[in-house]
Amino acid sequence: EKRVRRALRTVPGVQSVRVSAARGTATVRGDAPLDRALLDDAIRSAGYEPGASPWLTRDPSVWRTVVVAAVAIGVVVVLASGLGLADLTSGLSDPGRGGLLFVLVLGVTAGVSTCMAMVGGLVLGFSASHAAALVARGEAGLPFTTRIRPQLAFNAGRIVGFGVLGALLGALGSTMSLPIAVTAALVLAVAVVMFLLGIRLTGVSPRVAGWSPRLPAGRSRVLGSDTATDAGYSHWRTALIGAATFFLPCGFTQAVQVYALSTASPVAAGAIMATFAVGTTPGLLALGSVPELGTGRRQATVLRVVGVLVI
Repeated sequence: EKRVRRALRTVPGVQSVRVSAARGTATVRGDAPLDRALLDDAIRSAGYEPGASPWLTRDPSVWRTVVVAAVAIGVVVVLASGLGLADLTSGLSDPGRGGLLFVLVLGVTAGVSTCMAMVGGLVLGFSASHAAALVARGEAGLPFTTRIRPQLAFNAGRIVGFGVLGALLGALGSTMSLPIAVTAALVLAVAVVMFLLGIRLTGVSPRVAGWSPRLPAGRSRVLGSDTATDAGYSHWRTALIGAATFFLPCGFTQAVQVYALSTASPVAAGAIMATFAVGTTPGLLALGSVPELGTGRRQATVLRVVGVLVI
């Protein structure tokens, strides 16, 4: 949004610009009729293409990957059923019978997709603030173990915070006696969320993929993540904000939270949420330490396969 807004403001006659990535729109106001061709060129100069996103992609490589993945997963399911392994899937709903493993896989998926998009800016902001603080103290060229401390503090805060808050969810669930109809509605809600997440990961619908939640640009100033001063960075504050990401509207997180609530057990719910946070750690660490791992054609292919699996 910032990049497109900055580019459009360079067009002669433009007085104000409002850009929404979620809607895929840019509203431009000027004191006279504006040249649409110049506006389109400005958007292209920012690295984007003007035009409406289609509901279904026309990229054959996306459909090819999705079809192959669907066939492969279908074959695995049929083989598992034929070998009598179908009962293993029932354990996915029980933390004591493999459910935590499934939650860990969901966490890994979220860490390289929705969570990276949602809190990745915070991770990078804290890393930049910490680096600036080191430079201000004349501590340049420090080892990697020192430079990665903001990422470690952020993820440690996430894991501990998710575990504690998850336990509170379980305690809340234990005090509630939900009617079967309400429980069924929650299950269906989680199913819809997971389906949409899977569609987004596969990339078959660019329009749905644009529904990615993200933090408002101005929120970084409130959190202090863009303050490049010694006083502006704190490991404790970084950890606390990592724990507070429990409340961000990430689809995967919300689905797992409903699952944790349904266990009606503080121990099980805490373990579920902490395991999910552990799963998101590799992707967020890679984003902050080796950004190249978060991009590339290979990652896109893996996410498409994972999307089919999630669906």
